[in-house]
Amino acid sequence: MKYIFLPAALLLVAAGGRAQTAAGGLLLSGSVGYINTKGETTAPASAALNQTTQNQRFNFSPRVGYFLSDKLTVGLLLDLSRTKLQEPDFYPSGQPVTRVTNDHLTQVGPFVRYYYAVSDKAAFYGQLAGGYAKLKEEVSYEAGGANQTTYEPKGGFADLMPGFVFFPTSKLGLELTLGSLSYNYLVGTLANANAPGINPELKVSSWEARFGLTQLMLGASFYLGGSGSK
Repeated sequence: MKYIFLPAALLLVAAGGRAQTAAGGLLLSGSVGYINTKGETTAPASAALNQTTQNQRFNFSPRVGYFLSDKLTVGLLLDLSRTKLQEPDFYPSGQPVTRVTNDHLTQVGPFVRYYYAVSDKAAFYGQLAGGYAKLKEEVSYEAGGANQTTYEPKGGFADLMPGFVFFPTSKLGLELTLGSLSYNYLVGTLANANAPGINPELKVSSWEARFGLTQLMLGASFYLGGSGSK
């Protein structure tokens, strides 16, 4: 398994002594993540039982905020997630095949972030976000394109995320999060190439509490302007 986390922006690092969480300032933040998981099962007695599962995920999450006060920020976020899952399955005829699922998730909406400083160079924060969500999911089998199923629901999301930020300079913040509490609601029709005209409505709602080292995310944030800017 490979984990790669990169800052969303690598443009501005200015020297200074005080963190710029000041009224009138701007917050530029975000993260990029990539996960690649691969599992293989081998059976020497029968090659037909050999199986491979691979899960790839790419995530890009930029954020722009404005400081209403020294501790309170409001802004706009965008989350783009792309996932590809390849796993063993059985075609309706009973033939073993590889099932491929491609997910494209887009979320956009406002957020509010509150900071609690523990020093001039470090602060805890809580971030509440919510807004519009859209998913496109395509499921197909290696046996051919006529068996593809498409699901394109729309809905909304809400997310509460705690975090920690360290300021090596007055303009640059290094962020650490270990999970979130979230709610998602999606509604859409399911289209099956094998059964045209039969498009059942599918509703999906979920509560998720994800915390721990497996949810570790690193990011970068930049603090521009503000009444305390130098």
